[in-house]
Amino acid sequence: MRRLRFLGTLVHALIGSAALAAPSDSGPHANTSAPPMRWLLSPELKDAQGKVVDASPPEQVVRYLQAHWRDQEHEILRANGSRSMQMLRAGEPYCHGAMIRSPEREALLLFSTTAMTPPPSLIVARHRLAALPRNAAGEVDLVTLVHQGHWRGALVSGRSYGPVVDGLLRALGPENKTPGLSFYSPRDFGSPLLAMLHRGRADYTIEYEWILRAPGTGDRAADGLVAVPIQGASQLTRSGIACPRTDWGRAAIARIDRILSTPEAVEALKQAHEDRYPAEVRRRYANQLDQFYRKRAQPGASP
Repeated sequence: MRRLRFLGTLVHALIGSAALAAPSDSGPHANTSAPPMRWLLSPELKDAQGKVVDASPPEQVVRYLQAHWRDQEHEILRANGSRSMQMLRAGEPYCHGAMIRSPEREALLLFSTTAMTPPPSLIVARHRLAALPRNAAGEVDLVTLVHQGHWRGALVSGRSYGPVVDGLLRALGPENKTPGLSFYSPRDFGSPLLAMLHRGRADYTIEYEWILRAPGTGDRAADGLVAVPIQGASQLTRSGIACPRTDWGRAAIARIDRILSTPEAVEALKQAHEDRYPAEVRRRYANQLDQFYRKRAQPGASP
């Protein structure tokens, strides 16, 4: 019986890989006999009434891929970061719409880079700014902040915050073993943690600055939350679609790269991501972003 189950799984994987390798990216009809292309995305962003108010950058990228990948059906599963990573580690035939690249993840997963992401910031109430340990440039010293002992931090379990911040957190100790630093597994990528700051249940979190102005999260900047740069975290980080390191995943990544390596696709990536960045961030990283998009538009490139 175990051998039969193994053979069934193997046949399904081979059929799926063959379907992904189909030469047409814009056929008029989906092949309903082939397994669908499956995507993992974070739960949708909703307002207080439960209405979906915004399409996140990863969702916009997946929609673009669906529009140019019409010979297969597509399925989307909503899952938080921890659950998504478990599925990808297990080799399940799904690709995640956006993950930060890191050496640890690249050893387990295959990536197609879709964005160069500005580093996250420390999010804190404006009236607490003066108490933060900051350098002359106004950047917060995260390690000193944690070691001061009276700040309550709230972070997302299993999430990558980029190589610099990840390294600082690892040096502080394992998750939930550092006094004053708690890790949670929210349904989405972290907006419930911002609500914790509003309610006084936490003093700070780490998040992208644009989240403060994202539709559906409320006007958090006006409510008194501000983004403070983290000392040492100033470089762009590669992020992109992540697939399992299997034959199915290799076929999926090859097709994703083929669809995204065009000038039209690069414009779609720009619109999905850069519209979120504050003008000052776009100016600061303009040269690096332009270089990335030029390389991304080249057929066969893997930026």
